[in-house]
Amino acid sequence: MIHISLSPNIQKDDVVAALSRLVMFAKWRDDNCTREFKKEFSRYFGGRETYLFNSGRSALYLFLKSLNLNEGDEIILQAFTCNAVANPIKWVLAKPVYVDIDNTYNIDPAKLEEKITPNTKAVIIQNTFGIPAKINEILDIARRHDLLVIEDCAHALGAEYQGKKVGTLGDAAFFSFGRDKVISSVYGGALLINNSSLKGQVVNEYAKITIPSAYWTFQQLFHVPTTYIALLTYNSIGKYILYALQKFNLLSYAVAKEEREGKMPKYFPARLPEPMAYLALIQFRKLGALNRHRKELARIYENALKNNPDFKIIENYDAGAIFLRYPVRHKNADKIIKRAKNRGYILGDWYREVIAPVGTDMDKMNYETGSCSNAEKLATQVINLPTNIRTTNWDAKRIVDFLIR
Repeated sequence: MIHISLSPNIQKDDVVAALSRLVMFAKWRDDNCTREFKKEFSRYFGGRETYLFNSGRSALYLFLKSLNLNEGDEIILQAFTCNAVANPIKWVLAKPVYVDIDNTYNIDPAKLEEKITPNTKAVIIQNTFGIPAKINEILDIARRHDLLVIEDCAHALGAEYQGKKVGTLGDAAFFSFGRDKVISSVYGGALLINNSSLKGQVVNEYAKITIPSAYWTFQQLFHVPTTYIALLTYNSIGKYILYALQKFNLLSYAVAKEEREGKMPKYFPARLPEPMAYLALIQFRKLGALNRHRKELARIYENALKNNPDFKIIENYDAGAIFLRYPVRHKNADKIIKRAKNRGYILGDWYREVIAPVGTDMDKMNYETGSCSNAEKLATQVINLPTNIRTTNWDAKRIVDFLIR
């Protein structure tokens, strides 16, 4: 079974860690792992101020809230994104303004400037699939218009752009430790502040939030061992086990139903609970190995498909890309994904809509159909190939053989 999502980072040590915290409730009251994870994360980024959250969207929301925006102020982001980026903008009563993407799946700098108005306050730079955007070009445009720059590093922890760590180039950056991100604590996130003038209000807002409920934390811890076991039998009973556990609210959903309608779940914003900081710390200490493996599999896919006329691979990307997933394009993407599933290869579909996941209300996201034509086209063609640690080199070669037959 090859699976691109459902917590593909989980290894045996992560399962042991989650089980230990499920039974050692006294550890939930400590803050040792939270402090250690924050210290190591901050050190990795040159000592920048770090704030830990229960989600990347909590981090983005709190940062936007700290800016004291007025209703109708505009925040620019790209199409071909997730409602987890658009929603926090809506939650602070600002307006998301979408810019089309280029063929690197990131914001097209050539189309950015035309979307800037007197109401524009910030630009969010997404680094899709761990492939850095054209950050310097975007920074130049933002500086000319006196705009804040927020780096969306949800896919890009450990990526570099022209030799500098992604997340250190804008005024602020947010990260996700979601179940299928670079590192995972099932839910989780962080905010980095690079512009010291923004720190004061962030501190004030952060002081107002607390950790989520104990039951919510239990759901995330329980996710680790149950998903690990279910994936071993996914094609038979595993997928039904996961469905039942979510149905009975023993496991959480990656995206809550209300988020598709632009509503904020009650567990946002919140801090990262101590047991989940423990999971994130274990994963963070494996970051180098996880990303080296991703790059190795990306090279296998690239070398095998670069001369194949039926597939379009990513080109002209920065050498610091980490490839959280490896994107390829094909005119029959949907058919290939369905056919692969029948073979036991669960390939990825980020993003089948210009604002994912499927079922998101585009009107509630303020997206106008037809406004970002390249994003809409690529959403019908993209297939994500797995690069996670549980996908071996041999698995990658099997996937390539399947694709080119």
